[in-house]
Amino acid sequence: MSTRVWRLLWLDGGAGLSVGVAVLAVRGWLAGLYGWSVAAVTAVGVANVAYATGSLTLALVARRRPPRRRWIDLLIGANLAWTVVCATLIATTAGPARGWGVAHLAAEGVFVAALALVERRYLRPHAAP
Repeated sequence: MSTRVWRLLWLDGGAGLSVGVAVLAVRGWLAGLYGWSVAAVTAVGVANVAYATGSLTLALVARRRPPRRRWIDLLIGANLAWTVVCATLIATTAGPARGWGVAHLAAEGVFVAALALVERRYLRPHAAP
């Protein structure tokens, strides 16, 4: 796998990890800013860190050999699933949530949807069968 292609996995995992850690670090403040419960903000942070673990594991594997296609498909599916989660949270919390919370979820949803498309186009063809 070319260096340029596996860097996408590092970007994906690094983004998830940095957002997850940042959200967890200031979850009480974000809960007030977003109009969410601390538990909801914590769940978003934990989900980001958990996702990052998988993506960064694939990045480490890709340094030695191309990851299997099913793992890349799982990564793409996880991004698409998180896009649906973000949209669902926006729809279900639109009333009580403040604009910052909605903006966070919208930005995150668009980002992971774009990652899914880019990974489908550039990672999947290089994956091992």
